[in-house]
Amino acid sequence: NEYPKALASDNKAIGKFPQNIQVTLNLGNTYMLLADTLKGLAYFGKAADLAPDDPGLLQRVAEVFRAAGQMQKANEYHYKAKQVGRTDKKQ
Repeated sequence: NEYPKALASDNKAIGKFPQNIQVTLNLGNTYMLLADTLKGLAYFGKAADLAPDDPGLLQRVAEVFRAAGQMQKANEYHYKAKQVGRTDKKQ
């Protein structure tokens, strides 16, 4: 199983680049694959906080929360994605 190695690598990377969205998403994915849903969701939430104006990312985060059965959070991120998308189209 390569996930523990990926987790060690991702944790090292997040230590060096704590504001890097891709590293944050990688950690979220790795924790989800290791069935540590709470930590995985926390990293997806952090990624959304790092890019609050990215409707694609917000929608992706909403889908992850929905898949984990966290419907309230999923709906919140989906709503944020729609709002940001509308704002982007006006500019």
